Amino acid sequence: MESRILRVENLSYKIGSHWILRNVSFNMFRREFVGIIGPNGAGKTTLIKAIVGDLNDYSGKISVSGKIGYLSQNPERQRDFPIRVREVAGMGLYGERGILKSFRKSDWRRVEELLETVGILDLKDRKAGTLSGGEYQRLMLARALASNPELLILDEPEAGVDEMGKASFYRLLDSLKNEKNMGILMVSHDIGMVFEACDTVMCINKTLHCHTAADRITPEELQLAFSGDLDLFIRSRDHFEREHNI
Repeated sequence: MESRILRVENLSYKIGSHWILRNVSFNMFRREFVGIIGPNGAGKTTLIKAIVGDLNDYSGKISVSGKIGYLSQNPERQRDFPIRVREVAGMGLYGERGILKSFRKSDWRRVEELLETVGILDLKDRKAGTLSGGEYQRLMLARALASNPELLILDEPEAGVDEMGKASFYRLLDSLKNEKNMGILMVSHDIGMVFEACDTVMCINKTLHCHTAADRITPEELQLAFSGDLDLFIRSRDHFEREHNI
């Protein structure tokens, strides 16, 4: 059994009298790729914000063993801002280097290693605003990996990425999980891809309805999480299979 990297115990959060999350508990481990699915407004992003520290007024307990790398939902992007790919990736080193210190040659070598890891080293001198959706997500991933995290968290990383780009991105995540000995926790609306790529799937709709191996989840468990939106799961999986000739 790989070592535990994250423990969430009885996490609840509400605004006024409206529950956003209620009594969510789970563990995850190194080398585990966990996909979080659920309908819109289910509390998925709220859960992520609590884990990364962007939300504090919840009840319950969250324990993380190690550093967190975070790729947020729809990362801000200014196409006309004259900043190069390697400079954006280098921002991930600010936590240990500081914003005002000049980068050393060793820092730039590390940046290039990160860009090579995510497959865009050849784009290092391009302006970041000219990248495609898939290329830009890889750049954000490189920045998130700069701190050498034990837990990588991604909130809808497939946004703005075409279908084949998504498949390639998920393959990269799976290889990183093993090479870096990290845990990966990902929120996604691309349910078909989640079932293909992830080891474990969590179904959330205000509370945790199921948390099990991707190939063991039953239609009944999905129905609990999605209510009338179960057809969304069916359409997503059918779409994935058509795209990849499965």
